[in-house]
Amino acid sequence: LPHVLRLRRRRGLGGSTVKAGLTDTRAVRLPRRVLTDFLAACFTAAGAAPAHAAQAADVLAYADSRGIPSHGANRADTYANEIEAKLVDGVASPVVERSSGCTAVIDGRNALGAVVCNLA
Repeated sequence: LPHVLRLRRRRGLGGSTVKAGLTDTRAVRLPRRVLTDFLAACFTAAGAAPAHAAQAADVLAYADSRGIPSHGANRADTYANEIEAKLVDGVASPVVERSSGCTAVIDGRNALGAVVCNLA
């Protein structure tokens, strides 16, 4: 089910393995919306604008739901710490500096990557 997070088995050199070393019977499963809302609350608490926090949270939850944990919720701690330390601006809005035809120069203004990508 795409709306339920799950760890997926992958074929590798060592045979069938499960991401994060969990067996199917021990995998933690929850609705994607629950994870998205939790991550958004974490990013908002760290200082991100609620709309920006929701965009970043959605990207991370989507990655986990597709079986790509390296780009999923395990990055939330890094994102929250970077927002809190002002290494990433959680309230900045990117702008289009100039555009021509099918190209544009976008100033991301050090915003969250998901926010910049959604503008692009």
